[in-house]
Amino acid sequence: MSKVHSKISDENRIGKIRSSTFDNGFRVYVREKRDAPLVSVQAWVKTGSIHEGKYLGCGLSHFLEHMMFKGTKKYPGQSIAETIHNSGGEINAYTSYGATVYHIDVNSEFGGMAMDILSDILINPLFPEDKFMDEKNVILRERDMYLDNPGRFISEKLNLEMFRVHPIRHPIIGYREKIESVNREIMEEYYKKRYLPGRSFFVISGDIDADMAIEELREKFGKQPIGDLNEQFIPEEPEQTCHVSSEYTFKDPLARLAIGFHSPCASGPDVPALDIIASIMGQNKSSRLIRKLKDEKHLAININSFNYTPYFCGLFAVNATCSPDKARELEDSIYSEFEKLKEDGISEKELEKELTMQTTDYIRNLRCNNAMARLIGNTVLSYGSPNYADKYLEDMAKVTPEDILEAANRYFSKDSSSVVRLLPEESAGKQKSVKNKSSVEKKPDMEKLPGGQRIIVFKENSLPLADICIALPGGVIFENENNAGISRLASAMLSAGTKKYSEKELSELLDANAIELSISGGNNSVVLKANCRKDKFSLTVSILKSILTESLFPQKEFSREQHNVIESLKSRRCNPQNAAEDRMCEMLYGKHPYSHPSAGNEKSVASLSAKDVKDFYMKTCLFPEMSVFGIAGDIEAKEAVAEIKSLIDCIPWNTASKPGMPSKPVFPAKPITEKYKLPREQSVIIKGFPACNILSDDRFASDIVQAAVNGMASKLFKSVRENEGLAYYTGLYSSRGFHEGFLAFYAGTHPDTVNEVDKLLDKERKRLARKGLSEAEFNAAKASLYFGISEQMQNPSLLIFNSVLSEFYGNGYLMPWQNKDIYKNISLQPFNRILGKYMDSSSVITVIAGP
Repeated sequence: MSKVHSKISDENRIGKIRSSTFDNGFRVYVREKRDAPLVSVQAWVKTGSIHEGKYLGCGLSHFLEHMMFKGTKKYPGQSIAETIHNSGGEINAYTSYGATVYHIDVNSEFGGMAMDILSDILINPLFPEDKFMDEKNVILRERDMYLDNPGRFISEKLNLEMFRVHPIRHPIIGYREKIESVNREIMEEYYKKRYLPGRSFFVISGDIDADMAIEELREKFGKQPIGDLNEQFIPEEPEQTCHVSSEYTFKDPLARLAIGFHSPCASGPDVPALDIIASIMGQNKSSRLIRKLKDEKHLAININSFNYTPYFCGLFAVNATCSPDKARELEDSIYSEFEKLKEDGISEKELEKELTMQTTDYIRNLRCNNAMARLIGNTVLSYGSPNYADKYLEDMAKVTPEDILEAANRYFSKDSSSVVRLLPEESAGKQKSVKNKSSVEKKPDMEKLPGGQRIIVFKENSLPLADICIALPGGVIFENENNAGISRLASAMLSAGTKKYSEKELSELLDANAIELSISGGNNSVVLKANCRKDKFSLTVSILKSILTESLFPQKEFSREQHNVIESLKSRRCNPQNAAEDRMCEMLYGKHPYSHPSAGNEKSVASLSAKDVKDFYMKTCLFPEMSVFGIAGDIEAKEAVAEIKSLIDCIPWNTASKPGMPSKPVFPAKPITEKYKLPREQSVIIKGFPACNILSDDRFASDIVQAAVNGMASKLFKSVRENEGLAYYTGLYSSRGFHEGFLAFYAGTHPDTVNEVDKLLDKERKRLARKGLSEAEFNAAKASLYFGISEQMQNPSLLIFNSVLSEFYGNGYLMPWQNKDIYKNISLQPFNRILGKYMDSSSVITVIAGP
């Protein structure tokens, strides 16, 4: 028995789940979790795209999901979105091959309301005729956007190659021609046939009384008729007996590969072993495909693997992105790695590492209600019982190296695999074939060291996890046109090898101990984040010490990262959303560093050397007075602080000079509109204008207007999406830092409707400039922000991250705990005056990216 098995077999970490099955087959599962005043309510229906029968390919399940939000008997029109919006909660849904899920996250006082809304959605949808065509047009645009995304495109083609009979071969959203054939009668027929009590269940996790929830749902669903018990026939996929390959072209400079092997359904006895193999091959920094083919051989820019095992049939796949000239060698190398696995298997040490990672990921999932409810729902869907989540971990812990070897040889034959190649058009021809508020009330402490560094400590012991967050000066604002992207490269190089650890050794050490580490360079900072089990805290600090004090910035790894960034930037230019935003920032900020993305540009990145990057890190990032360290979780504060101080003492700080800031940006004096041509089916519009910096009190107004303008109940969404059906998505977002940021409206639409959508976006901007928000919009936006704050309070990792960044910027480490009171004290009239100041801008930059 493994060490991990001994830890999990005696402890049901998922907690007690109350369940009840009504006479008609409807089921309810409730997990009480009272550490924060929040609840997640989810309605699951066991129907997805594979169940559409004679309408297969129409995307009925997905279409139905869209229409279920268009009103019910009790909540007609926009009442659903408005009710949730006014409560500050969030509602959404998703459709998979085998299920449709509707979910609401709210403060627990609105838990009854959430159950009522989801119940009425399932029982009494109206399917308003006047909304049907609008929603069909929205879905058709969504379908076009799928075809504009190379990752989705190749995944769709892989399913088509691998599955010749099973309906999983067809996309969930359907095909354009088939979607166009759907009418209201077809959709209503499908609803009546599939949305029945025996196929439906609720999952609730959070601050709620289980008995009360079950009885409320019994009142709503207990007397529903059982309905038709005949189940849709799903053909069984025959065994694949030969290698299948196909090749497509795409207007993108990078090549992509998707390799698929058949795997069993969720209940198959080999699933735990295959999940471990997926992790070993391509889910972590030390995984074989990532380490060997990306980091060592430089064949892949990105590569990953996954084992998708729903309750019907499975798919084990490898996805990779690379330069076109390396595609064939990369493909051969992927197959070679699986052959090595089949011959050599894995060691006990490697297996122990994977089991540690899996169980730690499981614990991390317990932090929030939404993730827990989804875990329970998937377990019920696949195994019929919520208890299998813990049993699955026990089964995984029993896996031996011999089981891995046996599974590898059973499933990973090239002769029964499929490969899809997606190549750039220009290079295709060159290729060969009762509430407990204690968590809310806890606050951190901070100590400022003589050198200027600050340490924030937040003790929270609900789970045996610890977090470390470090913010250092760096990012776009400290760059110039000649070294743009240097912070991003520095972030990548910090984990590329140190005096103590090679890149490979570091990756293996992190994975073996289930330590999550991320290092990122943004607009205003370089941030290191680590999450670990509490007994690995000292080891994690030791690893960070090596990274921060003795990184080598080795030439081989630098050349690899430099190449990957340049290739990714080429691909970024082909993405309508990214291209539009990048061009908008160029025109808005001119010569200011905020004019370029954090990845830089191809010319500047190509000009950098490993020495340039190391010098930048040493001189800019290691300035003590701007550095903030945070620790949170199940820690002993005194000992933890001592370890962080020891780390700080070892860092070669630059005390000679403070990193220089550029002059503030000078914005254009008048509006500018530009069209950016791209070979895509859809267009993206971005309309940006100057906003406040991170230190301005106006930032709170910016948060409020974003909460008001985004979401299905917003006036913008209604005018652009609901009333006119002109865009699949639309909203408002912001960016801010040490210098003035921006606010930007955006929308994804068809090329024929860009002018109409552009006018509607500008109409909304002018409405907000002249009239501001109504009282109802204002109150709903604040409620949404309150909910977001409550969600944050249940996640120590997010809290310490925001606390560290707030202190780093100069707003104080307690800001995450003060935000709610600040929002409460903002009244409508002063808010609208602030809003008008920014919305009535003469520096509006509009970029339309598309065909």
